Amino acid sequence: MREIMEQACFPLDAVEDLLEKEELLKEKGCWEVLMQLAEETMEGYPEKNLLNDNLKKAAEWETKTGVSRYTLELFLILRCWEIVRGKYEEKGISMEIYQDTLKDITYKLLECRDVYGINGTFVGEWYGGFFDMTRFALGRLQFEIMPYRSEEEFSQNGVTVKKGDKVINMHIPSCGPLKKEDVEAALDQATAFFQKEFSGKKPAFAMGSWLLDKDLMNLLPEGNIKEFVNRFTVLAARKNPTFVDGWRVFGSEWTEKYEELPRRTRLQRAIGDYLQQGGTLGDGYGIFVR
Repeated sequence: MREIMEQACFPLDAVEDLLEKEELLKEKGCWEVLMQLAEETMEGYPEKNLLNDNLKKAAEWETKTGVSRYTLELFLILRCWEIVRGKYEEKGISMEIYQDTLKDITYKLLECRDVYGINGTFVGEWYGGFFDMTRFALGRLQFEIMPYRSEEEFSQNGVTVKKGDKVINMHIPSCGPLKKEDVEAALDQATAFFQKEFSGKKPAFAMGSWLLDKDLMNLLPEGNIKEFVNRFTVLAARKNPTFVDGWRVFGSEWTEKYEELPRRTRLQRAIGDYLQQGGTLGDGYGIFVR
């Protein structure tokens, strides 16, 4: 367990805390159960996705052990990552891609520390795409092949996409700025990695994200994020009564008492002021062809 945490670049204090929790779980008779749940999860792919069910089973040990469900779920996820390494080797996918993809668990750990003050993860279900080996980190971004989901036909730069056609779907891990040169390099890597899926044709890139709320796109201060989202043509959007992704911007200080929100960054100030003035935010689905 220490080795996989160090591979993922966990903070040293998190490694030590989690190793102490591991010993406690062994004393409580829970550790082997967690490891068996992880192995059962990985044996199920690709025919069955048992991840969500087994995360719930892991979380049931919270009361018996006094260890947070977020930590229990993290241990299960880490054991799954150990097993996935062998699958990368079998498929001839580089260990560099494995290493970059594995680091997502560190980003989720840091989010959990920020929001709840716990070394764990509160989005364990997110890992299905990594464990069935359809989602990969390629440079600064993460990518997977998915069907284009809009009813609206889209054409740009000589490429036309219809509902159900393959597109390269994108995700933005929370690991630093979205510098233009890093984004371009990631898009180059994704185009090369998935080239067989498109028979040499240019792929379209799609994304569903809170960053593609049209009002938010207008609010964004000039900089890397605004330049990134301006690539997209937004084809579908929805509003939510509450800004459900507020924790991504404000961390543990996220609250619906908008006047109390921190305004330490330009993004926090823009969103906090907008919400306080009665604005609502949601998410959107967008696409572009380079």
